[in-house]
Amino acid sequence: MKEKILFIAILLVIVMTGCNKEIKNTEDEPMAEQTNIPEDNVLENSIPEENLVVDKENNIEVPDIPEKLAKSYLSIIESFEKNSNNDYKFKLAYINEDEIPELVIDLPYEYTGIVVSINDEVYFVDEEGNTKITDELLENLDVISMPLVYGVSRRSGYDYVPKKNIITGVVPDPMISYLEMYSLNGAKLELDKNLITTYYDELVESSASWDDLSNKYEENPDLDSLELKYYDGNHKIDEDTYNELTSDLKNSISLEENALSSTEMKECLSKISKH
Repeated sequence: MKEKILFIAILLVIVMTGCNKEIKNTEDEPMAEQTNIPEDNVLENSIPEENLVVDKENNIEVPDIPEKLAKSYLSIIESFEKNSNNDYKFKLAYINEDEIPELVIDLPYEYTGIVVSINDEVYFVDEEGNTKITDELLENLDVISMPLVYGVSRRSGYDYVPKKNIITGVVPDPMISYLEMYSLNGAKLELDKNLITTYYDELVESSASWDDLSNKYEENPDLDSLELKYYDGNHKIDEDTYNELTSDLKNSISLEENALSSTEMKECLSKISKH
């Protein structure tokens, strides 16, 4: 019996000694270095030397931009740096159907602007389509209209479908949601479609009071029990038609996603203009 007790005691000492040693070794080891931090800056890691990858998800590469256009884009970015205290972000994006990317100018949570090249001249996209960019205009940025505004009717941002000339903005609501589909006609922003989904026909087909519908919704908040209705403007359509009208949107990308700082975008354009 004594021998058995002695054996157990010795075994416990061995186990405790091993545990203490393991704990000590763990405490003495330095913390592992983080491996997800790139050694180079984000520009060098995301942009190959020959091509600028704008939309990584769709593997779309920017071809060589004409030197004149690259210089125009650089001048615009430098003007925003000089004449504004806001932290603008910039992005090259294929919005319309040609082979030249547009310059996206984004002020996060405020608005998004687009610069388009037409016959070797650059224009701000707006509802008129005739705002040619000049040195005088760039010195007074307050007069520039940026029609894609966040926050209006709770819009959180805008998407585009590369090379399909489609820009979308969504106004979501539990009772009625609007999907606005725009296109660029030259430098003019045009609203092509206003698609609506709702559980209440009254919100589209009549002048029903919003308060009345709000009370109706509060009485029956279980929307799963209701049928979702589809409209193209004020014209009622079926679900298949709605899905057909929105089929291209599965490839949409946020206009502001992966936007770069002014410093990064100037470096991109400098590289492109040298090829």
